[in-house]
Amino acid sequence: MSTDLSSFDNIMRCAVNIKTVQLAKKRKSFDNLPIFLQAGLYLYSKFQNVRNQEFDPKIWVFEILKNDGNSLFSESQYQRAARKYEEVGNF
Repeated sequence: MSTDLSSFDNIMRCAVNIKTVQLAKKRKSFDNLPIFLQAGLYLYSKFQNVRNQEFDPKIWVFEILKNDGNSLFSESQYQRAARKYEEVGNF
């Protein structure tokens, strides 16, 4: 029984190592993309349900995100504000 567990443990460790290397390669590719594309890829699934809504609910979400961005901008948090504006642009 312990031989089976150690064998399974070794297989799982190898699988984790392989997956870690694969993800590291994808991460390098992702990190080399322009910020607006990174945001689009990241936010695609986050706002998928909003994209499927009618026009009026979308405008409501746009306004919230825009106002959040404006508040951050007025607080001189320019990078965070830019991310909020990018969220709006990904619709």
